[in-house]
Amino acid sequence: MELARVGTSKAISRVQQRLHLFRDVLQGDGISVDIGEQQLGKSVFYCCYLKTNGVAEICRYQLAETIADIITEILQAEYIRRILRCHYTGFDRVEEGSICAEAQLLAQNPRRKRRIIFALLDYLNNHVYLHVDGFVRFRLPDYWEELVDCVDIAVGNFQDRKEHEEFVSLLRFFVDVQEPRLETVQIVRQNRGYVLLDSQQRPVDNSLLCGLSLEPNDYGASPEDLLLSALVTLSPSTIVLHSDEDPIFSTIGEVFSQRIRYCTGCSLCLKD
Repeated sequence: MELARVGTSKAISRVQQRLHLFRDVLQGDGISVDIGEQQLGKSVFYCCYLKTNGVAEICRYQLAETIADIITEILQAEYIRRILRCHYTGFDRVEEGSICAEAQLLAQNPRRKRRIIFALLDYLNNHVYLHVDGFVRFRLPDYWEELVDCVDIAVGNFQDRKEHEEFVSLLRFFVDVQEPRLETVQIVRQNRGYVLLDSQQRPVDNSLLCGLSLEPNDYGASPEDLLLSALVTLSPSTIVLHSDEDPIFSTIGEVFSQRIRYCTGCSLCLKD
């Protein structure tokens, strides 16, 4: 009996390999299946013929699993790229590859794959011809929208990273073009803010900060923003961090790189 005719216009050789693997696995279990090919326009249909009686239902389920693998492991990357190019412009090839790779990771979901299997099984119980691309686009609208969401999230994350890199690059420029106002600055976390100390553990003279303050103000600046502004103003030759767990210290390390030193333990660390 004819089990199904599975068509695709994308990744034809890889789809063929996966369907042949489906055939080989069944034959290893003593179930005889032939797979022929039929060219229709730009698409190739793989005709699956079952020669063993009484096993149509289990073979149809395994075929649904195979097609779900084809969708999520082979064709999904192309769908994601198509969505990205349709919804966004301005990314070069490297940026596009980075976004698509993250979206692909976000899209990995065993529960989603199970839903695809059951949708395929329901379709195969009533139809012989199945064009995979058309099935995804018109029979799996929820799956397609989930891919759109994954692309949107990946683009947002990429843009956030890019803005952060540009911000760090700008701060590096300001630091590199000015002379240090202080040789050493030590940073200590205190309550919800930060304290800047010199090499002798004395508070940094406010006159060196050009009017900046680490105290909360009415402008809504966060303690982290105030700390970065103060460090860029001081542009010290050495910055001693009395902790390695504060997220802002990662950004400080990106800006000041070789100027950073980590305290391995002292009275200031104990107070923190």
